[in-house]
Amino acid sequence: MKIFFILLFMLIASMDTFAKDFNSKISTKPDSILKIDTSNQRQFMPIKNLLNQSLHGEKNISYIVVGDSKRHVVADYPALYQSILDQLHVNFHKNAIGGMTAKRWLSSTNIRVGFNTAIQDATGDQGERTIIEYSLGGNDYNLAKATGNNDLYGAIAPSIRKSIIDLKKALPKVKIVLVSPLGSYRKALKKLYRDISKEFDLPLIENPMDRYRDNPETKSSYFFEGSIHPNEKGAKCLVYSILYALTDKEIHKEISIFH
Repeated sequence: MKIFFILLFMLIASMDTFAKDFNSKISTKPDSILKIDTSNQRQFMPIKNLLNQSLHGEKNISYIVVGDSKRHVVADYPALYQSILDQLHVNFHKNAIGGMTAKRWLSSTNIRVGFNTAIQDATGDQGERTIIEYSLGGNDYNLAKATGNNDLYGAIAPSIRKSIIDLKKALPKVKIVLVSPLGSYRKALKKLYRDISKEFDLPLIENPMDRYRDNPETKSSYFFEGSIHPNEKGAKCLVYSILYALTDKEIHKEISIFH
């Protein structure tokens, strides 16, 4: 019996050590990159080709982020994007605004006209050398839920669909990549973003930070400021992982952050 308890104690101790080692590895992950493999996904090729052209000297290529506070507060998002995009000679523009909804972005003439004008001024064309990262809908979800609207899909989908339609109409040759929003609503919006991706044949990156937000060890301390906004480390992992997914092996070799 004594031997049994000794063995049981050793087993529990080894499991505790394993758990600590595992959590330690998780805790250091945001400083690295989630290497999302998009090599076999056809929808990503136009963006990858454009970024390769920029690496080899093509000028006036722009990367624009359309989003809400998850791309706006806590971290210095422009600096994070530019740390990679500057090496590719790509211009970065931020159209992320705290509290922004897909519906408001769609209906706000000042925001959208200014946005489209900025793109055209920066690139001198109708989007041929422009990449737009689109990640809205989280605040729409919260507003719909707060007003008792049970048809959350129906409340959000029309605004996002029309945003994509209007972007492609204003900038016919623009390259759009969808990134599913991060937040408590992420599971519901994943389905919507998958449907939008399929309908418009657009590349989709399912938010890489989801795996950390669901982990009790990292949910609110190491990766996040509060419950939904990535902190500096979380933002770094988010931005670098997105840009890794949008580039190919040649660029991965050129950018030290990706090693």
